[in-house]
Amino acid sequence: MKQENHPFDELIRQRIASLPPPPAGGWETLSARLDERAHDEAVAEKLGGLAPATPPPGSWNAFAEKLNTVEADGERAMDAVVASGLQRAEPVTVSGWTLLAARLELIGRRREMITCLKITEATLLLSLLLLYARFGHRFGPGESASPYAEVNASAFPLQPGFDTPPPVLNTLDGTTGSDLFPGQLTAERLPAPIPQLPGSTTIPALVQANSMPSVRLRPSVVEPLANGIEPLQKRSPRFIPLPDLSGVLGNDPVRYYLNGFVSPLDLNDVVTQENAALGIEAHHKITTGFSAGALIEAVQGNNALQFGLIYGQRSYVPAKILLIEEDTSGIQQEHQIRYSRLTYQTVSIPLGYQREISRSEKWRVSAGVGMAMNVVLGSQVKLPPDITLADLNEIINRNAKGVGGRESAGTSEILDPTQGFFQGGGLLENSSLYLSGNVRVERLLTDRWSIYFSPTVGRLLTIRESDGGRGPLEDRIHNTMLRFGTRVRLSGE
Repeated sequence: MKQENHPFDELIRQRIASLPPPPAGGWETLSARLDERAHDEAVAEKLGGLAPATPPPGSWNAFAEKLNTVEADGERAMDAVVASGLQRAEPVTVSGWTLLAARLELIGRRREMITCLKITEATLLLSLLLLYARFGHRFGPGESASPYAEVNASAFPLQPGFDTPPPVLNTLDGTTGSDLFPGQLTAERLPAPIPQLPGSTTIPALVQANSMPSVRLRPSVVEPLANGIEPLQKRSPRFIPLPDLSGVLGNDPVRYYLNGFVSPLDLNDVVTQENAALGIEAHHKITTGFSAGALIEAVQGNNALQFGLIYGQRSYVPAKILLIEEDTSGIQQEHQIRYSRLTYQTVSIPLGYQREISRSEKWRVSAGVGMAMNVVLGSQVKLPPDITLADLNEIINRNAKGVGGRESAGTSEILDPTQGFFQGGGLLENSSLYLSGNVRVERLLTDRWSIYFSPTVGRLLTIRESDGGRGPLEDRIHNTMLRFGTRVRLSGE
């Protein structure tokens, strides 16, 4: 903008410059008039000479007692009003949808219980079958059947004159045998003579019984064994007795193996169901664990049956805890868990079938399938050192966002999950059924001993798509084990 100078502006500047300067003490005088300290000091002197006012003794205590009495009377009156209102109120009816949801959940649990019971019954029947195959002959008749088959006389009639059985042939002379060996001889009966087939002329006529000469028996003298030597049949077996499965899968001999393994790294796929009320989306999370077990194998040819026990430990962070961490921190944390981890111990009772695929002088490859009953023994919530249980409870209650859904039934399920079998929980409540498959690569060291590596994949079996798994928070957990183990042959063959 261009500045313009007018003659009037110049005149104003000259008049201002010609004015006399203001007095030096003008501002100080104005400040003293606005703030008169003398008046304030006089008022302070008057107040300082007065004696302090003291309340009568007990006045504040009496006032507090009056307030407490009024408050107590009000609380009692309010409690009486609420109690009378509750007595007159009608009972609240439960919604039909709530009853239906509870009924469907109960039906699903009963179906899973029935499935586990059927698997248990099948395992028990198989065990009884193995015991009967091994020890069943000991509970049969005391005497075995005669090795000589009876001949049907109507189908093979005897020739005339031979209708009566022959007499005892092996006898001794009465005067000689009884004197030589008194009370030490027994008569043996010969098997029945073979009859002549109808229309056959090749078989000669049988000899009359009275025309056959008597045969003198010479008894053999049995020498007693020396002291300290036991009969052969009383010796203890070289190996422990095991069920006899010969003939079950073929005519090959059955060999029994002890199989021990450890899996230092289990990959657990934790599947969380979608929960719109809590803002949780369905997702998979891979966690790690470990397991170890021992199996007994009955091998016949290329086939084998396995059963035993497997112990496992799993650890993961529940989806609700992850959601709370993301909401409170604002940053999604993948590796560092600030609040808690859920760990629990399990034991599996497997029953599997193994089939040999390929074999060489030093290597053997096999594959198998099976099923296992998994039981949760115990569960525990592990907290970091700087977080207490009360802090975690406060965080969960402060960040609760919904009323419906699987996990919204109570936030205490995270802090106090389902009790395991060793913690007082029920067996069926902590049981689930798994299907598994494996491939085993085995290195043969000797004819009795070998080592192997076997990746094994297990998947939780559910009846409905919306069903959860057994154990804490009902998350589905599919596990993959990397087994390193050894096999030792127990039988002597």
